[in-house]
Amino acid sequence: MVLEAVAEGEARATEAEKSSKKGLPSLSNRTLNRHLSSLSTLLIWARGDGRTVPALSFSSLQTVVSKRKRARSQCPATSILDIQKMFALPVFTGCEQHIGGTGQIILRARRTPGNVIVHDAFYWIPLLLYYTGLRREEGCKLSVDDIHDDGPIPYVNIDFTEFGGLKNDHSVRPVPLHSELLRLGFLKFVRECRRRGYRELFPELRPTNAVQNYGDVYGKIVWPHLKSWGGLTTEATTHGTRHRFSTSLKAKKVFSEFRRDLMGQAGLNIAEERYSENSGLETLQAVVEELPAVTAHLPAGILNLPPAARHRESYS
Repeated sequence: MVLEAVAEGEARATEAEKSSKKGLPSLSNRTLNRHLSSLSTLLIWARGDGRTVPALSFSSLQTVVSKRKRARSQCPATSILDIQKMFALPVFTGCEQHIGGTGQIILRARRTPGNVIVHDAFYWIPLLLYYTGLRREEGCKLSVDDIHDDGPIPYVNIDFTEFGGLKNDHSVRPVPLHSELLRLGFLKFVRECRRRGYRELFPELRPTNAVQNYGDVYGKIVWPHLKSWGGLTTEATTHGTRHRFSTSLKAKKVFSEFRRDLMGQAGLNIAEERYSENSGLETLQAVVEELPAVTAHLPAGILNLPPAARHRESYS
């Protein structure tokens, strides 16, 4: 039965190829890949069930499929104006003293101009997303072990960890830290988290149920306030900040392979996907530094973490 299914599939593929040459409708590469994957799954099941099956492999027949989407479904890059308005908020320039959290009194202090900078998720996540191009969840679930600061090039190691997964295997990568993050004291923040015995960099984003992830909590208790206080446009999103990262580097004539290595994306074609080696850390650092520094006006400030007592408890 398995052989019959394989033969039938091959016959249809041959007929599709003939139809394509005649200008008639045929299956798309995406559909063909899906059918080949289904056949592979069928063979795996048959072998596991003790059935005698031929030694076939369909991997070489699959093709790289473009991830292009309809224009209306694409998330636009957050504008530089929106980025600038966000980084002009008191959260980044200086606000009133507070002990962290999202109570009404705390939120009022966060948006009121003052001379204090509080280094928590409100402050660091927007900076990390802009200067690293991380996905929201990748930045929010960072742990102290993900930050490598013992070599000449400090970097964030994005990987599957106990605090959360990734979109796919291509997402595993190192991302060098931009000089602005270093100037603003990110490594000092990380070292203080280690000294306090924290495992996550942002325990205040710890999920409180089995459905949430760290990024969901950020999207609920942090981002809406920043967007509202800054008067950002509806097009301004956390994912749009990631698009801004790519768009800004593209404007600097950075090769797509380097941009995709930094952002944890698969190659656009077979040449990029199969034959290009991952960029070295030094190369990636030079690419990251091409990103426009939009926070030169921000003071580094004195390291100021909220008390540990304000951190959220995890779900049981």
